[in-house]
Amino acid sequence: MTTTPRKTKTTTVKRGKTPITARHKLNVAFITGVFIISGLVGMATESYSAFLVTFVVMIVGGYHDGSLRT
Repeated sequence: MTTTPRKTKTTTVKRGKTPITARHKLNVAFITGVFIISGLVGMATESYSAFLVTFVVMIVGGYHDGSLRT
């Protein structure tokens, strides 16, 4: 008895005509994490300035070390 291979589901979701790639998903996860950590720092210090500084430093650092892919 022969078996036919199963069709696998594609994990690529399309937004319009552009597919969402793994790079896009990783960037969204990274930026979401930056928002959460920056928000916690801002809430702990009760300062919008601390939120903005933390956010900018983490985004620039992530871009510099390659965590944020372009």
